[in-house]
Amino acid sequence: MTTMMYAASDKVEVFTLIETPGGGRLTAELPDREAAVDMLKRFTDYGTVAARDLSLHCSALPNDLAAVGSARSTFAEAARLLAVPRSPPNAPPHVAARRPQNLARIVRSMNRATALVSEEGVRLRATRLRR
Repeated sequence: MTTMMYAASDKVEVFTLIETPGGGRLTAELPDREAAVDMLKRFTDYGTVAARDLSLHCSALPNDLAAVGSARSTFAEAARLLAVPRSPPNAPPHVAARRPQNLARIVRSMNRATALVSEEGVRLRATRLRR
């Protein structure tokens, strides 16, 4: 199986950014427009690579596995969110801030789904080797 790999520093940077107020943590504090645009770009770039990685992991396993079904649902939601155009420049601040938060949520979900599918793949291969 070929896996798209993204740099660990990118993952660390993105997940650090997700944990900032307005980045992914739902707080009353909203990032300014410039910060929201930066988060949007980073989450979209990382999310696109993570979605490809998740798709590749799923394609290597049987469709009837529960982890694969769940991951495919996550992938479909990610594809929908990643395809939505950026907020217009004159959008109100709460609208501009909501989009990065939605992307942060789906990036977290894809990360969890990829881990679950990977674990399922390891279990499946171990079971086949024992036979």
